[in-house]
Amino acid sequence: MSGRVGIYGYSYGGMQSMAAITRTPNRFDAAAPMAGIYSERQTFEHQDRLGRIFTIDGHGGLPEERPEIYDKTETIARIGNITAPVLIQHGDRDVRAPFLNFELAVAAFEEHGIEYEAHTYPEGHGFRNPENRIALYRRMEEFFRRELGSCR
Repeated sequence: MSGRVGIYGYSYGGMQSMAAITRTPNRFDAAAPMAGIYSERQTFEHQDRLGRIFTIDGHGGLPEERPEIYDKTETIARIGNITAPVLIQHGDRDVRAPFLNFELAVAAFEEHGIEYEAHTYPEGHGFRNPENRIALYRRMEEFFRRELGSCR
């Protein structure tokens, strides 16, 4: 299994890892996006104040003001391009990267027949409970070991 490539990230890294596997699907053999935003347009109204500020600043305006820019960042619309297995994890109380992002991604995986595992935790954005944080990273480690093989 040598030479296999995985990608993962949490929060902004979750957004970017999901974006990478939808835009360059043949470069990755497994992915583990966590707590990412996959549809800025559909989840904007569910974000906390700081999340909305980040979204508006990053897109140069509101979704209705800059629809062409929001179209470019709409990762959920590209889910069907994914070819690698995915482990997606999210806190079900997350309002920075609203939990709706997780639900939309899982529905899209189902719709397109994407191989995936999904796990949720009773947490917000940035896990506070050490047991949940350990479980999140252990699950990811097991997933990558299974999908990519050992580093040894």
